[in-house]
Order: sequence, then structure tokens, then C-alpha cells
Amino acid sequence: MKLRIASLIVVFSLLLSVLPITALAAADPVELEAIAETKKGQAVTVKGISSFSEVNIKVLRPDGSILYFNIVPVSGGKFTDTITLAETEKAGTYQVVAGQGATVDLITFKVADDTTGTPPQGGGGGGGTSSPGDTTEDWYKVTSGSTTNFVTFDDEKLKAQFTKLAGQGGSPELLVDLSKEAIADTVAELPASVLLEGFIQVSGAIIVIKTAAGSYTLPLSVLDLVSLADRLGTTLDRVTIRISVTKVSEAMSAEIESGLRELGGSLVGDALEFKVIAEGNGRSIELNDFGTTYVKRTIVLPTEVNSDSATGLLYEAATGEFSFVPATFGNENGKKTATLYRNGNSIYAVANVSKSFSDLGNHWAKADIELLASKLIVNGVKEGIFAPDQTITRAEFSALLVRALALPGDAASAAVFTDVKGTAWYAGAVGAAVKAKLANGFDEGTFRPNEPITREQMAVLVSKAILAAGKSSPKTASLAPFSDQAKISTWAKEAVGQSVEAGIVTGTDKGAFEPGANATRAQAAVMLKRLLQHVEFINK
Repeated sequence: MKLRIASLIVVFSLLLSVLPITALAAADPVELEAIAETKKGQAVTVKGISSFSEVNIKVLRPDGSILYFNIVPVSGGKFTDTITLAETEKAGTYQVVAGQGATVDLITFKVADDTTGTPPQGGGGGGGTSSPGDTTEDWYKVTSGSTTNFVTFDDEKLKAQFTKLAGQGGSPELLVDLSKEAIADTVAELPASVLLEGFIQVSGAIIVIKTAAGSYTLPLSVLDLVSLADRLGTTLDRVTIRISVTKVSEAMSAEIESGLRELGGSLVGDALEFKVIAEGNGRSIELNDFGTTYVKRTIVLPTEVNSDSATGLLYEAATGEFSFVPATFGNENGKKTATLYRNGNSIYAVANVSKSFSDLGNHWAKADIELLASKLIVNGVKEGIFAPDQTITRAEFSALLVRALALPGDAASAAVFTDVKGTAWYAGAVGAAVKAKLANGFDEGTFRPNEPITREQMAVLVSKAILAAGKSSPKTASLAPFSDQAKISTWAKEAVGQSVEAGIVTGTDKGAFEPGANATRAQAAVMLKRLLQHVEFINK
């Protein structure tokens, strides 16, 4: 038996040795052919194979600046493009990058310091070929392929734009407006060194990429550019920040629609993928965590929606799961629009979802409970049952609060509490609450996850959530209207006053606050709904 296995291994190895390289690489989305050493003034042909319908081809000079860009169709699995190096180009090692998004291949070729070659035939040094669909603004150029707009920038003119912004104060926007372009998918590449100079000039500056399908608003403050260059193993002047706003594929859109049907919902318009990628030294880093900053993006909708049943969603392609994303609905420049907020990137969509529970009847909190259920924030205790008057635990409320703020789980951060095991269902939520500075435990280092949460404890968490959402703390309202104000714990008084001022917390019908009373699931839902409205994460 061992001899038979060994023989099979030998045969398989021999087969591998005689198979063409292209056959082995066929599974790769893109592969470039090697380019021989050339001279200034000569033509350079870029060839390769790809499973894409088109590829972006970019040629970088030895100093990292963009020499050439074009979007080339793929026919029969192959693509080709030709440029001519100008006599003025420098000798050295040039890079060729081809592909789409973060899926690229990279090769290098050398240019000798010899100017006796063929006279230039055009095409070199222009930063891309022009076509009838191309658009050139004073400080950026749009090259349009069959499916994608590619935006490049003139370094000096981009610097001049930041200088103009410097006198405006606040958070001025640098707008790249492609909303009238027929093609929606857009990729913009910005030089990191210029962005850093711009940030030094205008720390509040914001880059806005606006397309026919939606927009992306990126504060420069979320980009740790110097650290990114270090991680890429290169200098900042050789780093490019790539921002993309693209529709998902038809296949993924079908997956999303299918998943929403299982939830009793339906997709509204297009699902969009938002990405920010730092590239340099032949490597790339995708940025998905913007810390405490909620980044704004919009999705253009084909029809008006009911803000109570419509919701913004994040779609996790690997698991097929959906989660709530803060979103408001309205009109922008005559277009029906969803505005979504989250501190990371991914695939985002808008859906209509309608949820109800058979045990709510005429319950005072019915409307708020069903609104949050339709936004996938609260669930029933079982199918069709919400149990509104059941008490809610500290772990359960933490999970709802983290979900309402669209914070990713972080079980590791929950390790600060001795009574929260990493395997507990609530560990990710409790850890996320710790990381966002929402949750405090008790003096002995415990969280007491299974204890009912009291009304004053809930008020403290809600008050901290306002800050976590990027808003200022409200003033502290007087607690005099509550007949039992003396019973409110000293450590909770400021938070209760702030929550009252924000309109999130109210007293009972008897004029009391009942700080030590156990909160119910209905009370938790109502407070979360008011919180989300106060921080403008849902419509009022």
C-alpha cells in the first residue's frame, strides 16, 4: 500500500513538471507576463491572462509616481496594452500593476539609461489614455472603462485644493463629483504624501467621492498614513490610498435578496461595497476599523421608503448574516437617499423589513419595539413572542446597545471581568462595550452579566453611548421633578440628568424615577429607540 501511494506521488509530480505554467495559474484572477529590459523611447507591451472582464493597468515610475493608467478589456481570457516610454523618463525599475481592487498582480521591468531607441510614438507620461467618456477637472481626471470610473489626481493641484480649504475652518469637503457619470462603480487613487500634507494644513478635511449609486465621505483624520507606510515597508511618497464605491455582483445581489426573504424583508436598490486600501511596495492593507469615528456614506434609492420599516444593513458575505447599520432616510439634491453611519467598511444595503409580535396587543411600547425589531436590533424570546414586561439582564442590554451602535464584537476585551467567559454568548458584546468605554463592572472586577439591569444602570450606559456615537454630552437636567430623586445613586445622578435632558429617560406615571427597579425589555427598547433618534442614527 505504501509503495502504491509513493508511486502515485511520483506520477503526480511528473505531471506537474510538464503542465504549462498558464494551466496551473488559470485559477488566479490575473497574471502578468514578464517584460524584458527596455530603453527610453521604446514601446512596452503589457500582456497577461485574467478571469475578469476587464483589468486596470497601472505603470509606476521608479519614484512611485503614476506613469500610465488604462482600463483594458479581457478577451478570451487574455489582455494586452502598449505604452511608449518618453525620452524624458528616467532609467530604473518600473512597476506594472494589473487587476481589480485588491486583486492584482505586480511585475517589474528595467529601463536602461540609453536614449538611442525608437522615437516616441505617444502614450507615455500622460497618466492614462483619453477616450470620449473621459472627464478632466482642474485637479483630477476620470478615465471611464466599460464598468468602472478610475480617478487620478495631479499632486500639485491637489495640494492647491487643500490650501484653498485651509481658510474655511471646520470640516471642509474636497468633493470628487461623479454623480452625473453613466457608470456608477468608481475607484479613486490619492497620493498618501499629499493627503498627509493636506491633513497638516486642514486637520478636519474630508474627502467625498460622489457617484451615481451613492457617496463615501472619508475624514482624513481616520487615516494613520505614517503608520500605514511603515506597515507596507516603504516611504510615504510611495503609498497610494485607494477609495472604491462599487455595486456588488449580480450573484452577490441575488444572495442578499435570498437572505432578506428568509428574514421577511426585501432589498431596496443596489447593495454597495465601500473600500479603502493602502498600497505600496507591492503590498496592500485594507482599512476596516476607523476607531470611534462613524464614517458617512449614502446609497441612492429607486423609490421612497418608510423610515420605520426601512433599515440600513451590513452584509457579511462569508457568513450570509445581516446586522443593523445606523441609517436615516430622506432626499438629497432631488434624489431619494439613505445615509448610513459606521466606523468600518464592508457591503451595505437598504432593506424593507416588517416585524411584529403576537403578545404586544395594545402595549404602550408596541410601536417602538416593532420599529427596532424591523431594524434587526431587538429579537423576540422565541418566534413571535417578545415578552415586553420580562426583566432584562445586564448582558442582554449590553448586547442590544452594542448592536444599536453597530459595534463589532470583541470577546477578548471582556477578559477584564472575572465572571465573563470568552465562550459566553454575550462575551463579544460585553467586550465591545468595554472597548467603546460603555461598560463598567463592579469593584471586585465582575460584570454580573446575568443580573437584571436597573433603571439607573441603564441610564448610565445610555449616557455613555451618546459619547460613543460621536455626539456631545447633553446638559444635566434637574432631577427635582422626580419624587424619589434622593434614591438615585451618586455615581448615576449626572448620567440620569443627561439622559433626561436628551429626552431618553422619563419617570413613571407616578412622578418617580425608580432608580433601583429592574428594567423591562419594553423599557430597554424604548430607551434605545430614543437614544438612536437623539444621536441621529434613525429618523425622528
